[in-house]
Amino acid sequence: MRRVLVLTIVMATMLALAAPVSAKVKERQAEGGTMFTLNPTCDPSLADPATACDLDLGTGILTLTLLNPGTKTGTFKGTQLLTADFLLNVFTNEFTYSGTVVFNGRVKACGVGTVVMDVVGEGFLDADGNATFIVNDQTINPALSTLPIEGILREPGFLPTDPETGVGSGDYEGEYTCDHSGSDS
Repeated sequence: MRRVLVLTIVMATMLALAAPVSAKVKERQAEGGTMFTLNPTCDPSLADPATACDLDLGTGILTLTLLNPGTKTGTFKGTQLLTADFLLNVFTNEFTYSGTVVFNGRVKACGVGTVVMDVVGEGFLDADGNATFIVNDQTINPALSTLPIEGILREPGFLPTDPETGVGSGDYEGEYTCDHSGSDS
Protein backbone atom coordinates (compact mmCIF):
# COMPACT_ATOMS: atom_id res chain seq x y z
CA MET A 1 0.00 0.00 0.00
CA ARG A 2 2.83 2.32 0.90
CA ARG A 3 4.51 1.59 -2.41
CA VAL A 4 1.32 2.54 -4.33
CA LEU A 5 1.07 5.78 -2.35
CA VAL A 6 4.70 6.73 -3.11
CA LEU A 7 4.22 5.86 -6.77
CA THR A 8 1.05 7.99 -6.92
CA ILE A 9 2.85 10.97 -5.33
CA VAL A 10 5.78 10.64 -7.75
CA MET A 11 3.42 10.46 -10.77
CA ALA A 12 1.41 13.46 -9.54
CA THR A 13 4.62 15.49 -9.08
CA MET A 14 5.87 14.56 -12.55
CA LEU A 15 2.57 15.59 -14.11
CA ALA A 16 2.55 18.88 -12.20
CA LEU A 17 6.07 19.75 -13.35
CA ALA A 18 5.57 18.66 -16.96
CA ALA A 19 5.22 21.31 -19.67
CA PRO A 20 1.61 22.07 -20.56
CA VAL A 21 0.21 20.17 -23.54
CA SER A 22 -0.93 23.41 -25.17
CA ALA A 23 2.54 24.87 -25.69
CA LYS A 24 2.87 28.32 -27.22
CA VAL A 25 1.67 28.39 -30.84
CA LYS A 26 4.36 29.70 -33.18
CA GLU A 27 3.58 32.75 -35.31
CA ARG A 28 4.65 32.13 -38.89
CA GLN A 29 5.35 34.48 -41.78
CA ALA A 30 3.39 34.12 -45.02
CA GLU A 31 4.55 35.23 -48.44
CA GLY A 32 3.81 34.43 -52.03
CA GLY A 33 1.88 35.50 -55.07
CA THR A 34 -1.73 35.71 -56.21
CA MET A 35 -3.01 35.43 -59.78
CA PHE A 36 -6.65 36.39 -60.39
CA THR A 37 -9.12 36.97 -63.19
CA LEU A 38 -11.13 40.18 -62.88
CA ASN A 39 -14.72 39.05 -63.29
CA PRO A 40 -17.37 41.71 -62.59
CA THR A 41 -20.98 40.54 -62.55
CA CYS A 42 -22.11 43.63 -64.47
CA ASP A 43 -20.76 45.88 -67.24
CA PRO A 44 -18.68 48.71 -65.66
CA SER A 45 -18.54 50.55 -69.01
CA LEU A 46 -22.32 51.12 -68.73
CA ALA A 47 -22.58 50.50 -72.49
CA ASP A 48 -25.60 48.20 -72.30
CA PRO A 49 -28.33 49.33 -69.87
CA ALA A 50 -29.49 45.70 -69.45
CA THR A 51 -26.11 44.59 -68.03
CA ALA A 52 -24.74 47.91 -66.72
CA CYS A 53 -23.46 48.27 -63.17
CA ASP A 54 -25.33 50.53 -60.76
CA LEU A 55 -24.15 54.17 -60.96
CA ASP A 56 -25.39 56.82 -58.55
CA LEU A 57 -25.19 60.01 -60.65
CA GLY A 58 -25.37 62.25 -57.57
CA THR A 59 -22.38 60.73 -55.75
CA GLY A 60 -20.54 59.25 -58.72
CA ILE A 61 -20.35 55.85 -56.99
CA LEU A 62 -20.25 52.91 -59.38
CA THR A 63 -21.17 49.67 -57.58
CA LEU A 64 -20.25 46.25 -58.88
CA THR A 65 -19.81 42.76 -57.51
CA LEU A 66 -16.63 40.85 -58.30
CA LEU A 67 -16.38 37.06 -58.55
CA ASN A 68 -12.64 36.75 -59.11
CA PRO A 69 -11.27 33.20 -59.35
CA GLY A 70 -7.55 32.82 -58.80
CA THR A 71 -4.61 30.94 -57.36
CA LYS A 72 -2.11 31.52 -54.58
CA THR A 73 1.48 30.27 -54.54
CA GLY A 74 4.04 30.32 -51.76
CA THR A 75 3.00 29.76 -48.14
CA PHE A 76 -0.62 29.38 -49.26
CA LYS A 77 -0.74 27.11 -52.32
CA GLY A 78 -4.07 26.46 -54.01
CA THR A 79 -7.15 28.03 -55.57
CA GLN A 80 -9.34 30.84 -54.33
CA LEU A 81 -12.50 32.75 -55.13
CA LEU A 82 -12.89 36.40 -54.15
CA THR A 83 -16.49 37.59 -53.86
CA ALA A 84 -16.58 41.32 -53.13
CA ASP A 85 -18.60 44.49 -53.48
CA PHE A 86 -16.48 47.12 -55.23
CA LEU A 87 -17.43 50.81 -54.93
CA LEU A 88 -15.64 53.18 -57.33
CA ASN A 89 -15.95 56.95 -57.21
CA VAL A 90 -15.92 57.76 -60.95
CA PHE A 91 -15.03 61.41 -60.23
CA THR A 92 -11.84 60.65 -58.26
CA ASN A 93 -11.06 57.03 -59.35
CA GLU A 94 -10.80 56.08 -55.66
CA PHE A 95 -12.36 52.81 -54.52
CA THR A 96 -13.24 50.71 -51.51
CA TYR A 97 -14.21 47.08 -51.43
CA SER A 98 -15.18 44.36 -48.98
CA GLY A 99 -16.02 40.71 -49.27
CA THR A 100 -14.74 37.18 -48.78
CA VAL A 101 -11.96 35.00 -50.13
CA VAL A 102 -12.50 31.24 -49.97
CA PHE A 103 -9.12 29.52 -50.36
CA ASN A 104 -8.76 25.75 -50.90
CA GLY A 105 -5.32 24.22 -50.72
CA ARG A 106 -2.23 23.73 -48.60
CA VAL A 107 -0.97 26.11 -45.94
CA LYS A 108 2.64 25.57 -44.88
CA ALA A 109 2.87 23.91 -41.42
CA CYS A 110 -0.92 23.81 -41.16
CA GLY A 111 -2.23 21.27 -43.65
CA VAL A 112 -4.72 21.01 -46.48
CA GLY A 113 -8.19 22.47 -46.21
CA THR A 114 -10.37 25.51 -46.67
CA VAL A 115 -9.45 28.94 -45.30
CA VAL A 116 -12.07 31.70 -45.37
CA MET A 117 -10.85 35.30 -45.21
CA ASP A 118 -12.77 38.54 -44.68
CA VAL A 119 -11.44 41.13 -47.15
CA VAL A 120 -11.32 44.93 -47.00
CA GLY A 121 -9.48 47.28 -49.27
CA GLU A 122 -9.13 50.78 -50.60
CA GLY A 123 -7.08 52.49 -53.24
CA PHE A 124 -7.29 54.12 -56.65
CA LEU A 125 -7.32 53.24 -60.35
CA ASP A 126 -4.83 54.64 -62.85
CA ALA A 127 -5.78 55.82 -66.36
CA ASP A 128 -5.44 52.23 -67.68
CA GLY A 129 -7.77 50.81 -65.01
CA ASN A 130 -5.01 49.19 -62.94
CA ALA A 131 -5.51 49.21 -59.18
CA THR A 132 -3.10 50.48 -56.58
CA PHE A 133 -4.14 49.31 -53.13
CA ILE A 134 -3.39 51.43 -50.08
CA VAL A 135 -5.08 48.73 -47.96
CA ASN A 136 -5.83 45.20 -49.15
CA ASP A 137 -6.23 42.99 -46.07
CA GLN A 138 -7.46 39.41 -45.92
CA THR A 139 -8.20 38.50 -42.30
CA ILE A 140 -8.60 34.77 -41.69
CA ASN A 141 -11.97 33.82 -40.23
CA PRO A 142 -11.19 30.73 -38.09
CA ALA A 143 -14.87 29.98 -37.42
CA LEU A 144 -15.48 29.35 -41.14
CA SER A 145 -12.16 27.64 -41.96
CA THR A 146 -11.50 23.89 -41.80
CA LEU A 147 -7.91 24.41 -40.63
CA PRO A 148 -7.05 25.56 -37.07
CA ILE A 149 -5.63 28.85 -38.39
CA GLU A 150 -5.70 32.55 -37.52
CA GLY A 151 -3.92 35.50 -39.10
CA ILE A 152 -3.89 38.07 -41.87
CA LEU A 153 -2.58 38.35 -45.42
CA ARG A 154 -1.90 41.72 -47.04
CA GLU A 155 -1.69 42.53 -50.76
CA PRO A 156 -0.97 46.26 -50.89
CA GLY A 157 0.54 48.08 -53.83
CA PHE A 158 0.11 47.99 -57.57
CA LEU A 159 -1.92 45.05 -58.95
CA PRO A 160 -1.73 45.29 -62.75
CA THR A 161 -4.51 43.66 -64.78
CA ASP A 162 -4.33 42.80 -68.48
CA PRO A 163 -7.19 44.75 -70.16
CA GLU A 164 -7.72 42.01 -72.77
CA THR A 165 -7.89 38.95 -70.48
CA GLY A 166 -8.70 40.46 -67.08
CA VAL A 167 -5.81 38.49 -65.56
CA GLY A 168 -3.87 40.24 -62.82
CA SER A 169 -1.31 39.44 -60.18
CA GLY A 170 0.23 40.67 -56.97
CA ASP A 171 2.30 39.61 -54.01
CA TYR A 172 1.05 38.91 -50.50
CA GLU A 173 2.70 38.81 -47.11
CA GLY A 174 1.38 38.36 -43.60
CA GLU A 175 1.40 36.41 -40.38
CA TYR A 176 -0.56 33.38 -39.19
CA THR A 177 -0.69 30.74 -36.49
CA CYS A 178 -1.84 27.16 -36.82
CA ASP A 179 -2.82 25.45 -33.58
CA HIS A 180 -2.97 21.66 -33.93
CA SER A 181 -3.08 21.11 -30.14
CA GLY A 182 -6.87 20.81 -30.05
CA SER A 183 -7.46 19.22 -33.45
CA ASP A 184 -7.50 15.73 -34.85
CA SER A 185 -5.10 16.55 -37.71
